Amino acid sequence: MNRLRHRAFPSDPPGGPENDPPPANPIPPEPPVPPPPAPEGRGRIDLRGDNQLPALLDERESIKAEMKPLADRLSDIEDEIKSKIGNAREAVTNGWKITQTLVHMPERILKPSSFMRKTYSRIGKRRR
Repeated sequence: MNRLRHRAFPSDPPGGPENDPPPANPIPPEPPVPPPPAPEGRGRIDLRGDNQLPALLDERESIKAEMKPLADRLSDIEDEIKSKIGNAREAVTNGWKITQTLVHMPERILKPSSFMRKTYSRIGKRRR
């Protein structure tokens, strides 16, 4: 008596998938990627013998102190310009053209955001 075995799919060979030969080149699974090693700090280092570092730190502090009022003034100027041009794409004044476009930033490390990017260009004169 010849009994036919039920096949799940017509393309399955007689006898079922358990009789399939193994693949010619089995691909081993990728090993899991280990986490990066923890940073190994050396604790405290003594740089009192370094003659240049104190001068660099003093200069850094001085530059930051000088930049603060300039950064504050620049922020005030930006706010005033923003209030004058509003949402216009382009503004023209004596010797200057200001264009702005809406920029959408996708989420990466920070949350997604949108802001207006402005471009300032002199009209008819070369940069100094």
